[in-house]
Amino acid sequence: MTYADWKAPKQDSQILIWPEPETFVRAVDENAARLAGAETLVQNRPMRELRDEARSFAGVHDQRRIILTGHQTELWHPGVWAKNAMIDASARKMGAVAIHLAVDTDAPKHLSIRWPNFSMPISDDPAATSADWAALVPPPTPVHLDEIETRLNAAKSTFGYEPMLGEWLQAMRIAVLDGLNGSDLPKSIATASHQLDWSLGLEYSIHTLSPTLGSRAWLAFAYHVMSRAAEFANVYNGSIACYRKQEGIDSSTRPMPDLRVTNFQIEAPFWLDELTVSRRHRMMIELRNGSLYLCRPFADDCLELKPGLDAFEAAENLREFVLKHRLRITPRALTLTIFMRLFVTDVFVHGIGGGRYDQIADRIIHRHFGIEPPKFAVSTATMFLPQALEREKACVPCVLRDGHRLKHAVLGERKRRLVDAIAGAPRKSRERAELFTQMQREMRASRENNEQLQRWKTLLEEMRMRAIEDTVVFDREIFYAVQPRERLIEMVGRYRAAFRAS
Repeated sequence: MTYADWKAPKQDSQILIWPEPETFVRAVDENAARLAGAETLVQNRPMRELRDEARSFAGVHDQRRIILTGHQTELWHPGVWAKNAMIDASARKMGAVAIHLAVDTDAPKHLSIRWPNFSMPISDDPAATSADWAALVPPPTPVHLDEIETRLNAAKSTFGYEPMLGEWLQAMRIAVLDGLNGSDLPKSIATASHQLDWSLGLEYSIHTLSPTLGSRAWLAFAYHVMSRAAEFANVYNGSIACYRKQEGIDSSTRPMPDLRVTNFQIEAPFWLDELTVSRRHRMMIELRNGSLYLCRPFADDCLELKPGLDAFEAAENLREFVLKHRLRITPRALTLTIFMRLFVTDVFVHGIGGGRYDQIADRIIHRHFGIEPPKFAVSTATMFLPQALEREKACVPCVLRDGHRLKHAVLGERKRRLVDAIAGAPRKSRERAELFTQMQREMRASRENNEQLQRWKTLLEEMRMRAIEDTVVFDREIFYAVQPRERLIEMVGRYRAAFRAS
């Protein structure tokens, strides 16, 4: 594929859609036709059979197109949220199914609600900063939500608009109370955000990742990769090496580290989660006497991985092993999007970061599965807080430059005469040193009583205070629910207009 050099829009309310909508619609149909007939073997079954299985698990039992995006379940900023507007608009255009995959298996992050002069974590549980994956974090207590709401109500008068955050907090409260004995932080956030988006007119289904990890299609795919661990690691590491060379990256850990390969172990691109003790491990496949084994961490219980096994039999063997030992096979970023692109969706809508990563995934798909990678899409948008639209961003360096000029101009022509006298005095002479000291003394005295400099000092202090506020006001990564309803509806309209015109 030919990729664009994607950049987040610099201006407020601008959107990025790649490829442009008409090409996107064609790509969806091309991907669907190619994947529906894919005969490439995955654990000894045609890919299309596993694809039918995975799509049925996702609730789509016919040939309708699926347009899917996904993200870690966190407090999405508008650039991430815009992907939901993208799948809604494109699905409306094509009569397709739009799905957001809420990833609840990554480490928790981006969980603070912020506005100018305020920041508070959405969770009041200490696990929010230490859990191995986000679903281990319980939802916020009603008392904590009350405190955020109280602070919001006190601050709203300074906003100049009504943020949607109040509605989101109410939806969060309902999600927390409804699932008090079985909910977790990602489910609560996903439920509240989905409800808010439906109120904006966005139509998509939200699927949480963790149930998919028990599906037959996922287990068959994971078994395929693990039972070919050396082959897959070679392709995986080689694809990353090509990307590093292409991008001029020297670090061996960027954009992600290579899989480790030794004479006794081969790393697979999954996490192995111990659910009983809530602990996560890099998955290492053991090599013993020419055979491969998946072993329970710190124990002798192992499952032999047989490349010749039928996909569905392999999936059942793997399911039995992980259930017996309370384990979970969790994807890393590349493995997740490879699975979703090949087996579930007809096009995956990424943000810019995901799009860059999937340039590596394209190489892996081509080299390991031997097929042309299905095309993906990229979308994002920029939305600052409304306060940014009415002000110019504070420029402290500009004021400092003005101050530098003022400080050196306080003596006017007197300074020019002193400089000329210094230049005319012999180098390293006492006369030259005395003239220089005199000039500095006169400048200090003039600065102390200079009204322009006093005004400049006041301006500098104000500009520094504004710059602190501007770090939030002009931050495109503030939770999208801090925006007013009308601004979000306008953004939804921009996406729909783009696809109506295609």
